[in-house]
Amino acid sequence: MAGIRLLHCVLLVTFSFIQVGSMNGYTSNIGMKQDQVNPNYGQGGFGQQQEQQRPMFRPQLQSQTSQGSNYGGSRFLDQSRSQIGSTFQRKMMFDQQQRKHSSKLATICIFHVKIVLVVAGMVEPNIKFLEDIKGSVNEISLEEKLANMSSNYVFDFKNAQVGVSTGNGGRVVSANARNFPILINHKIAMTVGFLEPCGMNLPHVHPRATEINYAAKGDFQTGFFQENGGKFVGHIVREGQVSVFPQGAIHFEQNMGCETAMFVAAFDHEDPGTLTIADGFFSLPTDILAASLGGISEDDVMRLGSNLPKNAGFGTEECLIRCGLKPQQDRNIDVRQPVNNYEQY
Repeated sequence: MAGIRLLHCVLLVTFSFIQVGSMNGYTSNIGMKQDQVNPNYGQGGFGQQQEQQRPMFRPQLQSQTSQGSNYGGSRFLDQSRSQIGSTFQRKMMFDQQQRKHSSKLATICIFHVKIVLVVAGMVEPNIKFLEDIKGSVNEISLEEKLANMSSNYVFDFKNAQVGVSTGNGGRVVSANARNFPILINHKIAMTVGFLEPCGMNLPHVHPRATEINYAAKGDFQTGFFQENGGKFVGHIVREGQVSVFPQGAIHFEQNMGCETAMFVAAFDHEDPGTLTIADGFFSLPTDILAASLGGISEDDVMRLGSNLPKNAGFGTEECLIRCGLKPQQDRNIDVRQPVNNYEQY
């Protein structure tokens, strides 16, 4: 359907050029008439073409002029100027209509292109458009508002250009109410993670949704911490298994294998929200951070904040060494031992 809309846009542009061409042709004909009326106007004479087209006019003009008639050369110039002025006025009107016509077609074409890009996951919809959908009184009303987006029930996670976070450890793609409008009022959303060997979806929270995470390919080390006074809960989630992260809990997913892995996360809210813990923490004032970290210097705080990785990032040193992505350091890490309190991978 997106291809049809692009074809429609191309046809509109073609039609616009045809219309512009016909208008230019018509105004060109008007220009020819101007030359025929007075090809050398402003150059001191009427020209040979005028004499050939009106062979009887000059003798009549000379005769009437010699008789002192009011119908003299000056009167003919006045008529010529009047006709030329009228012709220029008509040409200006055609030019104005041409510009309005082209502007209208361009607006329609831009509208169709925007729809195609939204459907393709390449741009985000306009906020006012989303708010209008949010105000739908029922499902039929919502469908009618999305009628111009017949592909709105399909989201391409592999080729999406919005809702994407890319780092050294892989790529995380989210479909939510912001970039997939059909989710509005349906209380669901989804994220797919494509993690490189040892890649990690960095610790984060979803302030408005509970998450259920499915290991579609590969095995993952996951865990969450929900609130003060609680305990950290960690798992090794094998391919084909799921784990759950309560709403607002700090959690993460790390690819424990040495090949690319993929997880699929579903949410019970169309706008779950995401806050990466490190990014959020280092967004606070530097002096507050220094005090929160035991009174370290603000320079140290700034140095730490400048080294934050983009999501998805690399995972633990144990995994990187095991997969040959990082040389083993002098402080020898035994990769055969269980990682923290997890079962051995």
